[in-house]
Amino acid sequence: MENVRFWIALILATAGTCPAQGVPAPSPGVSMAIRTAAVWPGFDNQVVEGIPYTADALTESTQTLADGNRIANKQTMALARDSKGRTRREETLRLPGPSPTDDGSEKVVYLDDPVAQATYLLTSSDRVAYKALRPQTTAAATRTAAPAGGRGPGVPIRSAGGPIAELGESSEPKLVQLGTRNLDGLKADGVRTTMTIPAGQIGNDRPIEITEERWYSLELKQVVLAKRTDPRLGETIFRLTHIRRIEPQASLFEVPSDYRVEMGRQ
Repeated sequence: MENVRFWIALILATAGTCPAQGVPAPSPGVSMAIRTAAVWPGFDNQVVEGIPYTADALTESTQTLADGNRIANKQTMALARDSKGRTRREETLRLPGPSPTDDGSEKVVYLDDPVAQATYLLTSSDRVAYKALRPQTTAAATRTAAPAGGRGPGVPIRSAGGPIAELGESSEPKLVQLGTRNLDGLKADGVRTTMTIPAGQIGNDRPIEITEERWYSLELKQVVLAKRTDPRLGETIFRLTHIRRIEPQASLFEVPSDYRVEMGRQ
């Protein structure tokens, strides 16, 4: 189970787009999930009260290899946020190494509860909820505050996975406002961020241009479409679908009674 916990923690919490030095290479399914985490705007520590919703999230990645071979993958998630600002993220991951399931997958749920000031990582195979203390945040000003990391018309340029390139290795970001468009019934403001890694910075003989496009709904307080293009990794697109402005069931944000709660490692 330690192997399962390691990869889940890496996927949910890592800020990089590749495993740390000394860590064995992940399976294709985990690689996709790590790339999903890098582009997924997600729920940050900012609490959003009074704007509940449920939605499906789809992340599609496409990578073309030097020999012309094309690798395409999809990752789906179920998202929910209630009026109290509690959030839920549910997905099924394919993990490397020994697995308790026949197909090598693991259903995981990540709960963020600002009311109880706790977060939980639920793993379905062993029915355990790993609990951690939540960073202190406030919710009162969320309705009018600009999103964390936002520039321009309230559009974040950084994802839960960190910046699109390390500032130490790249140029200052260039921002282009893309105006407003309707996405799944919501008005969204867009911005394109471009960063360039100069030639020779990481052994590259030519500059590498990385772009990230974000479409943010002020009404929902959520990025509804994001697109990242990086010549080193290919293209990854995140989008929210089936958005419903309803109050989710309270039980979605609670640890099931048949789960054992353990304090996670800090």
